Amino acid sequence: MLEVEERARIMGIAALRLDTRNDLVESQRLYLSLGYTERPAHSGGPFSDLWYGKSLR
Repeated sequence: MLEVEERARIMGIAALRLDTRNDLVESQRLYLSLGYTERPAHSGGPFSDLWYGKSLR
């Protein structure tokens, strides 16, 4: 994830948004440990239950 964030910064991307399922608690813990916060839904995929975001600036 740190490499993804660094590449996004280099590309000028200001923020990242992620989603996951309720049962994938490992991904939820990872996102929170990296500074992502829960956000309102930004996608409507069938496997999206929780949404996260993080500013890269």
